[in-house]
Amino acid sequence: MKFFIPLRLKLTLYTLFLIIISTISVITIPKYYTDYEPQTIILIIIALTLFTSIYILDKLINVPIENIISKIENITKGHYTKNIIEKGIIENENDELDIISNKFNYMAKQILKREDDLHYMIHQDLLTKIPNRTMFNEKLKLAINRARRQATQLAVLFVDIDDFKNVNDTLGHDIGDKLLFIISNHLVQAMRQNDLIARIGGDEFNILIEDLDSVHAAQDIAKKIINHINLPVTIQGHKINVTGSIGISIYPIDAKNHSALLRHADLAMYDAKNHGKNHYRFFSEELSVSIKNRSTMLKELKSAIENDELELYYQPKFSFKDSSIFGVEALIRWNSKKLGFLSPEVFIALAEESTEIVDIGRWVIQTAARDFAKWRELGIDIKQISINVSNIQFERDNVVKLLKNAIEKYNLKPGDLEVEITESYIHKNSEHALKILKEIRSIGVDLAMDDFGTGYSSMSYLRRLPLSRLKIDKAFIDELPDNKDDAEITKVIVELAKIMNLSTTAEGIETKEQIEFLKDLGCDEGQGYICSKPLPFYEFIEVIQNKITCAKI
Repeated sequence: MKFFIPLRLKLTLYTLFLIIISTISVITIPKYYTDYEPQTIILIIIALTLFTSIYILDKLINVPIENIISKIENITKGHYTKNIIEKGIIENENDELDIISNKFNYMAKQILKREDDLHYMIHQDLLTKIPNRTMFNEKLKLAINRARRQATQLAVLFVDIDDFKNVNDTLGHDIGDKLLFIISNHLVQAMRQNDLIARIGGDEFNILIEDLDSVHAAQDIAKKIINHINLPVTIQGHKINVTGSIGISIYPIDAKNHSALLRHADLAMYDAKNHGKNHYRFFSEELSVSIKNRSTMLKELKSAIENDELELYYQPKFSFKDSSIFGVEALIRWNSKKLGFLSPEVFIALAEESTEIVDIGRWVIQTAARDFAKWRELGIDIKQISINVSNIQFERDNVVKLLKNAIEKYNLKPGDLEVEITESYIHKNSEHALKILKEIRSIGVDLAMDDFGTGYSSMSYLRRLPLSRLKIDKAFIDELPDNKDDAEITKVIVELAKIMNLSTTAEGIETKEQIEFLKDLGCDEGQGYICSKPLPFYEFIEVIQNKITCAKI
């Protein structure tokens, strides 16, 4: 335990000491110095006493207070480096001011430690223990300045782990986090010593490569990174196959500032995903134009419903028995005021990526049901209308409720509607998809699997689906009856449908030979240009009212 004299006591003792000394001096000194006037001697004593008092007060109070104030100013300005802190430590605390001084010193040390911790948290990713977006952006800006001065190139790589969401959804976020940690280690192993890698969020990483010799060097590094991403991973007994897509932008070829380089690498990464994933792509001006066009299209698509630019076209479906037109498929078209007339092949994928397909899908169901009701009012005997529903619509919307509302609103029978689904929806969502499809069938709406034979369905799973129809994809019909492989596949599909008590519809029929071949196989219905191309609402009415069989169209 340290012992010190309180400052008040010190001041009191020094004051008493000065009073006693002054009093003794005033009494005794004049007796010995008779040559001077007593008043003069007293003034000298008072002056000496005041000077001594000022000196003592300065040492006791002013100097420590100035020291404290200096430390406060240093803390305020953030000037509390380790060197300054160590110099300010008072080993022997003599009074309260020394204690206060050391307390401020301790405070400065704590602030410095917290700032160091905060700097780490701001610049490091806490999960993977590698730099984060903030540090990467800071380092990239410095690297660009160096490259500018030295007239060198650098590359920015944008890495995204393919389908990482599936890991979190199926195995849980705990395993997902462990996988990210392992992947980050694999990426670090693929890097050169001076390269910088950072996790910028989720399953995305940025990599900075300085002093780039050539574009081919960036390509070689990208290949090495993909190989390291593909390294086998086992977590808690789960073998996980990992792939990644990489976008690459080069300074100063593709951009000259950090934000543009990152943006272009990001665009190139999405281009890699669109080309099959587990691959790398370089940014290019053509890609930039394509992205710009997509951006313009998306902007216009967002207001397409409000601007009344969407339209449904209808293609008849006919029976092979008597060529009668019994049904129709609703096919969406977009007549944009800015972009012109667009088929679904151009904009549906974008609508699904942006989830605009949800609003579009609602509009399709309502419009198709409304138009079908109008045909009934006009006496047009169409038995059923088929509506394509996107996978995204199933995932993000209540399709069963939408169908019920449309049936009730337009006074339809459930069997008047048929919903067309794809094999990819079944493959991606299995049990959840099965539940939704059973609900649709339970309300009486028919279900058709579109483009059958091009997807992933296994026969065992197909048996569980509450389908009413298989639609044979146009790809198998195009070269019938000459292509032996397509002929055998089509035959198998028709036979399978018979075994499962399902109707069959062949898509894309264009010749009489195709019709005869499909008739002989026992296919039920057909659809294609040999009967009619898709027609807008009023043109469809005109054709159907005048010609009620496919043979007469």
